[in-house]
Amino acid sequence: MTDEGIAATERWFRGRGVPHFIQHYNAREDILTRALPFLVLALLLEAFFFVDRDFTWWGNVLVVGFVLALILGTWAGINFLRGRRLLALPERVGWVEVLVYLLLPGSLAAILDLNWTHFFTMLLLNAVILTAIFVVVSYGLVPIAMWALRLLVGRLWEVVGLFARALPLLLLVVTFLFINEEVWRVTGRLDDALLSGVVALFGVMGLLFLASRLPSEIRNLEEFASTERIGELVRGTPVEGVALAEGALRLDVPLGRRQWLNAGLVVLVSLALQVVFVSALLGVFFAVFGVLIVNEGVLLEWTAQPSEVLVRFDGQGDLVWTAAHVKVVTFLATFSAFYFTVSMVTNAEYRAEFFEDVVGDLRQALAVRTVYVSAMEQAAGAVAEAAGDSGT
Repeated sequence: MTDEGIAATERWFRGRGVPHFIQHYNAREDILTRALPFLVLALLLEAFFFVDRDFTWWGNVLVVGFVLALILGTWAGINFLRGRRLLALPERVGWVEVLVYLLLPGSLAAILDLNWTHFFTMLLLNAVILTAIFVVVSYGLVPIAMWALRLLVGRLWEVVGLFARALPLLLLVVTFLFINEEVWRVTGRLDDALLSGVVALFGVMGLLFLASRLPSEIRNLEEFASTERIGELVRGTPVEGVALAEGALRLDVPLGRRQWLNAGLVVLVSLALQVVFVSALLGVFFAVFGVLIVNEGVLLEWTAQPSEVLVRFDGQGDLVWTAAHVKVVTFLATFSAFYFTVSMVTNAEYRAEFFEDVVGDLRQALAVRTVYVSAMEQAAGAVAEAAGDSGT
């Protein structure tokens, strides 16, 4: 496998949101270095936290300018000591860069304000930002989301058709709940905080259910029956046509912990987008349905209290769109999303219509990884053999 082929395959992995499939992928060279521009931007924006309304405008300009100059000066000093260009981004990120990012803003805040509470506040804020950016970059969450979104958009009408064929029972159940007085009486009276809690509860339960099923699903995906099957899956990818010696192509290349987590996130994000799309379709349907059948008089009778009218349809009797409509539609769309999530994995019909498309793309990525790893091992073996021959 040529260097160009390796680079193309690794770019393909990143584009599919599985950067941890790359051999020797590590935090210092592959993750933090790519995250560094975002961290530097966050660090520079934090200089504006030092703006004080009690200062004059020119006083704030001086303070912000001083903080920015100190940050850039510290960065240039580290580069000078390491023999790099003064404002160059490092090729490797070590503990020095991480500690500067975590400690410098808080130290400046504590010194300028003479309040060490600000130090711990800024330290916590930067630790959260660093962790979030590290996770997003490490596991390719942006490429995963973009790839899953392109997949969904490309199959939009197909998903709509599957929705119409596979979900009549769900639609029937939720429609029955929608015209139930008790649902409106209970849900229509929920305050925003409680409704948000209910939505979050359904979301967490759905994610936990999917996460509990992923180990067995991915375990089945990473095993291939034959080399012919792998050859079919890698068509149109950078490893198509890679020449391997007889017996070099392994059928079982087990995933490590981070690779497994990366693969699980691909499935999780892709399924979550499908769930959100389907629940949004149901939400639109029930929004229109609710306006037509739950007018202001019916709503008052069911909830026994008036609800804030958000939209009144003039000339259409007492048709309204109220805060209670929003709450009931949100609750039922969330309930539908949870129901759909469980059914998509456990129900054979739903699984065939929705789940297999997502895991099929991950199966291809795993097949590409199998060829890629086998090729890298073959190359390493050839180098070792050559070194042994030269030594003798």
